[in-house]
Amino acid sequence: RRENYTRKVGMKEGLDTLRQQLEERERTVRVEVQQSVSAKMEEKNDVIYDGKRKAPYLILEKSGYNFVTPDDTGTGTAYKSLLVYDLSVLELTDLPFLIHDSVLLKQIADAPIEKILTLYQAAGKQIFISLDKASSYSKEADRILTECARIKLASGPHSLFGISWGEKGSDNLQ
Repeated sequence: RRENYTRKVGMKEGLDTLRQQLEERERTVRVEVQQSVSAKMEEKNDVIYDGKRKAPYLILEKSGYNFVTPDDTGTGTAYKSLLVYDLSVLELTDLPFLIHDSVLLKQIADAPIEKILTLYQAAGKQIFISLDKASSYSKEADRILTECARIKLASGPHSLFGISWGEKGSDNLQ
Protein backbone atom coordinates (compact mmCIF):
# COMPACT_ATOMS: atom_id res chain seq x y z
CA ARG A 1 0.00 0.00 0.00
CA ARG A 2 2.81 2.37 0.81
CA GLU A 3 4.40 1.58 -2.56
CA ASN A 4 1.16 2.53 -4.33
CA TYR A 5 1.00 5.83 -2.45
CA THR A 6 4.63 6.62 -3.27
CA ARG A 7 4.01 5.74 -6.93
CA LYS A 8 0.88 7.93 -6.98
CA VAL A 9 2.78 10.91 -5.51
CA GLY A 10 5.59 10.44 -8.03
CA MET A 11 3.14 10.27 -10.92
CA LYS A 12 1.37 13.42 -9.73
CA GLU A 13 4.68 15.29 -9.51
CA GLY A 14 5.62 14.06 -12.98
CA LEU A 15 2.27 15.14 -14.36
CA ASP A 16 2.62 18.58 -12.77
CA THR A 17 6.08 18.95 -14.31
CA LEU A 18 4.77 17.93 -17.75
CA ARG A 19 1.88 20.42 -17.48
CA GLN A 20 4.30 23.22 -16.63
CA GLN A 21 6.55 22.28 -19.56
CA LEU A 22 3.55 22.19 -21.90
CA GLU A 23 2.33 25.61 -20.72
CA GLU A 24 5.81 27.08 -21.22
CA ARG A 25 6.09 25.56 -24.70
CA GLU A 26 2.64 26.88 -25.66
CA ARG A 27 3.63 30.35 -24.44
CA THR A 28 6.87 30.20 -26.43
CA VAL A 29 5.06 29.16 -29.61
CA ARG A 30 2.43 31.89 -29.15
CA VAL A 31 5.17 34.52 -28.81
CA GLU A 32 7.05 33.18 -31.86
CA VAL A 33 3.90 33.17 -34.03
CA GLN A 34 2.85 36.59 -32.74
CA GLN A 35 6.26 38.10 -33.51
CA SER A 36 6.59 36.49 -36.92
CA VAL A 37 3.08 37.45 -38.10
CA SER A 38 3.34 40.98 -36.68
CA ALA A 39 6.73 41.54 -38.36
CA LYS A 40 5.39 40.30 -41.70
CA MET A 41 2.30 42.52 -41.35
CA GLU A 42 4.52 45.53 -40.72
CA GLU A 43 6.52 44.69 -43.85
CA LYS A 44 3.37 44.45 -45.99
CA ASN A 45 1.83 47.57 -44.44
CA ASP A 46 5.03 49.54 -45.15
CA VAL A 47 4.75 48.58 -48.84
CA ILE A 48 1.16 49.78 -48.98
CA TYR A 49 1.79 53.06 -47.18
CA ASP A 50 5.47 53.71 -47.91
CA GLY A 51 6.28 53.25 -44.21
CA LYS A 52 4.11 56.21 -43.18
CA ARG A 53 1.21 54.45 -41.42
CA LYS A 54 1.09 52.22 -38.37
CA ALA A 55 0.84 48.51 -39.02
CA PRO A 56 -1.52 46.11 -37.30
CA TYR A 57 -0.10 43.68 -34.79
CA LEU A 58 -1.26 40.43 -33.28
CA ILE A 59 -1.32 39.50 -29.60
CA LEU A 60 -1.92 35.82 -28.90
CA GLU A 61 -3.05 34.94 -25.41
CA LYS A 62 -3.76 31.60 -23.83
CA SER A 63 -7.51 31.96 -24.22
CA GLY A 64 -7.84 34.36 -27.15
CA TYR A 65 -6.19 37.02 -29.24
CA ASN A 66 -6.16 40.74 -29.95
CA PHE A 67 -5.69 42.16 -33.42
CA VAL A 68 -5.00 45.90 -33.27
CA THR A 69 -3.96 48.77 -35.49
CA PRO A 70 -2.70 51.44 -33.07
CA ASP A 71 -4.56 54.75 -33.03
CA ASP A 72 -6.82 53.87 -35.97
CA THR A 73 -10.14 52.12 -35.57
CA GLY A 74 -11.59 53.14 -38.95
CA THR A 75 -13.46 50.68 -41.13
CA GLY A 76 -11.01 51.00 -44.03
CA THR A 77 -8.08 50.36 -41.70
CA ALA A 78 -9.80 47.30 -40.23
CA TYR A 79 -10.33 45.79 -43.68
CA LYS A 80 -6.81 46.69 -44.81
CA SER A 81 -5.41 45.15 -41.62
CA LEU A 82 -7.30 41.92 -42.26
CA LEU A 83 -5.99 41.85 -45.82
CA VAL A 84 -2.41 42.45 -44.56
CA TYR A 85 -2.88 39.65 -42.02
CA ASP A 86 -4.11 37.26 -44.73
CA LEU A 87 -1.17 38.08 -47.02
CA SER A 88 1.26 37.59 -44.14
CA VAL A 89 -0.17 34.21 -43.16
CA LEU A 90 -0.19 33.19 -46.82
CA GLU A 91 3.52 33.95 -47.06
CA LEU A 92 4.47 32.37 -43.73
CA THR A 93 2.59 29.11 -44.24
CA ASP A 94 2.02 26.40 -46.82
CA LEU A 95 -1.42 27.73 -47.69
CA PRO A 96 -1.70 27.45 -51.48
CA PHE A 97 -4.14 30.28 -52.21
CA LEU A 98 -6.07 33.25 -50.89
CA ILE A 99 -9.52 34.61 -51.73
CA HIS A 100 -10.57 38.22 -51.18
CA ASP A 101 -14.01 39.47 -52.10
CA SER A 102 -14.93 42.94 -53.27
CA VAL A 103 -16.65 43.57 -49.91
CA LEU A 104 -13.20 43.59 -48.29
CA LEU A 105 -11.46 45.58 -51.02
CA LYS A 106 -14.08 48.29 -51.55
CA GLN A 107 -13.71 49.46 -47.93
CA ILE A 108 -10.07 50.42 -48.56
CA ALA A 109 -9.18 53.82 -50.02
CA ASP A 110 -8.37 53.87 -53.74
CA ALA A 111 -4.71 54.90 -53.41
CA PRO A 112 -3.55 51.78 -51.50
CA ILE A 113 -5.34 49.40 -53.87
CA GLU A 114 -2.55 49.65 -56.45
CA LYS A 115 0.04 48.66 -53.84
CA ILE A 116 -2.18 45.84 -52.61
CA LEU A 117 -2.50 44.52 -56.16
CA THR A 118 1.30 44.64 -56.40
CA LEU A 119 1.54 42.56 -53.21
CA TYR A 120 -0.96 40.08 -54.66
CA GLN A 121 1.08 39.86 -57.84
CA ALA A 122 4.33 39.28 -55.92
CA ALA A 123 2.87 36.65 -53.57
CA GLY A 124 3.97 33.69 -55.68
CA LYS A 125 0.75 31.85 -54.88
CA GLN A 126 -2.73 31.94 -56.33
CA ILE A 127 -4.87 34.83 -55.18
CA PHE A 128 -8.47 35.10 -56.27
CA ILE A 129 -10.14 38.48 -55.95
CA SER A 130 -13.42 39.95 -56.94
CA LEU A 131 -13.24 43.67 -57.54
CA ASP A 132 -16.19 45.84 -58.52
CA LYS A 133 -15.64 48.89 -60.72
CA ALA A 134 -12.01 48.05 -61.40
CA SER A 135 -11.80 50.84 -63.97
CA SER A 136 -12.21 53.42 -61.19
CA TYR A 137 -8.71 52.71 -59.87
CA SER A 138 -5.35 53.99 -61.19
CA LYS A 139 -3.93 53.14 -64.61
CA GLU A 140 -1.30 50.95 -62.95
CA ALA A 141 -3.99 49.10 -60.99
CA ASP A 142 -5.93 48.59 -64.23
CA ARG A 143 -2.77 47.31 -65.94
CA ILE A 144 -2.12 44.78 -63.15
CA LEU A 145 -5.73 43.63 -63.19
CA THR A 146 -5.78 43.29 -66.98
CA GLU A 147 -2.47 41.41 -67.00
CA CYS A 148 -3.41 39.02 -64.20
CA ALA A 149 -7.14 38.50 -64.78
CA ARG A 150 -8.21 35.01 -65.76
CA ILE A 151 -11.93 35.69 -65.86
CA LYS A 152 -13.89 38.91 -66.09
CA LEU A 153 -17.59 38.88 -65.41
CA ALA A 154 -20.23 41.44 -66.27
CA SER A 155 -23.99 41.48 -66.74
CA GLY A 156 -25.84 39.88 -69.62
CA PRO A 157 -23.87 37.49 -71.82
CA HIS A 158 -20.72 38.08 -69.71
CA SER A 159 -22.38 36.57 -66.62
CA LEU A 160 -20.93 33.41 -65.13
CA PHE A 161 -22.10 30.52 -67.34
CA GLY A 162 -23.93 33.13 -69.46
CA ILE A 163 -26.80 33.29 -66.98
CA SER A 164 -27.98 36.26 -64.93
CA TRP A 165 -29.59 34.34 -62.08
CA GLY A 166 -31.58 37.23 -60.61
CA GLU A 167 -33.31 38.42 -63.76
CA LYS A 168 -37.07 38.03 -64.08
CA GLY A 169 -38.49 36.08 -66.96
CA SER A 170 -35.52 33.87 -67.55
CA ASP A 171 -35.67 30.16 -66.89
CA ASN A 172 -32.29 29.53 -65.31
CA LEU A 173 -33.01 25.97 -64.23
CA GLN A 174 -32.53 24.30 -67.59
